[in-house]
Amino acid sequence: MTLSPGAPLVSVIMATHNRAQWLPDAVSSALGQDLQQIEVLVVADGCTDETPDLLSAWSQQDPRIRVFFQERKGLARARNLALAHARAPWVAFLDDDDLWDSSALRILLEHAKGQEAVGCLAWTFQSEDPGLTPAKLCTEPQKYRLSPWPAHPVPKSVGVSFMLLQPPFFINAALFSRDVLLTVGGFPEQWPAADDYGLWLRLVGRRPIPAVSYRLAFVRRHAQQDTAQIGRHTAACYQIIEDFLRTQPVPPELSKKHLHQRLGGLARVTAVAELKAGHKANARRWLWKALRHQSAHPKLWLGLMATFLPLRLFSLLLRIHKLGTQRQRI
Repeated sequence: MTLSPGAPLVSVIMATHNRAQWLPDAVSSALGQDLQQIEVLVVADGCTDETPDLLSAWSQQDPRIRVFFQERKGLARARNLALAHARAPWVAFLDDDDLWDSSALRILLEHAKGQEAVGCLAWTFQSEDPGLTPAKLCTEPQKYRLSPWPAHPVPKSVGVSFMLLQPPFFINAALFSRDVLLTVGGFPEQWPAADDYGLWLRLVGRRPIPAVSYRLAFVRRHAQQDTAQIGRHTAACYQIIEDFLRTQPVPPELSKKHLHQRLGGLARVTAVAELKAGHKANARRWLWKALRHQSAHPKLWLGLMATFLPLRLFSLLLRIHKLGTQRQRI
């Protein structure tokens, strides 16, 4: 592909909703890349804080920043909106609370030649502090609980089987061909969470994705990622895998035992989230799903029986469980 002079090589897409405390760090991380032939497309998804004012000011200061506003429609819709306006042949996604190593886009682009997408390893950290950089995180790794992700080994090329069982890439730790993303329809918008996992499965269903061994992304863990949010994510992952397997044959190298463990684990985590929220009917439904895959799991049967208790007794047991969990943390 021949680019016109000054045209961007990479379009960085960032969707944000009321994260003005962390957004400046993410935008700075994108603009501070070694690779300067970029554009940064930020979509304000129904923001009600000072984010719109920040974005308007930044876009006037740096022509590489392009800003879009939409009513609250969710992460997938926001990303797809920016994707439709991306001008570069390659696209990268950075969440509004995460960071990149300054060499991330350059290294990913070097490995992307001849590929539809390429992924890399990452770090996770725990902090709600603004003003963080990769250098600061690496200087004080214990303070910020800096941990390698994923913890398990990743093959040089990731196919369907590995992606189904152990998804190795964050969406922030990858580079994608814009044309391929448009061909597969971008991010699936029918799920309330895990739209990035749906995209990964669409892509590996076409061809394996190379894995770069460098850890180039820094992904934040924080209090806003509560149990309910985790439950929505695992529920969506379960449904995405089921939908994928309805249209794609199970790879012959994929162990059915491991697939059942994966689906059972997702259903179990979702059931726990529903139990903690006091949603007995939803918890019961997800426990039945988990038992389809892990029928010998004793705690699943205990949890299922608990959902048939009278509401008052069920609520009492739930409060006792929460108190015990708090004491364990102390």
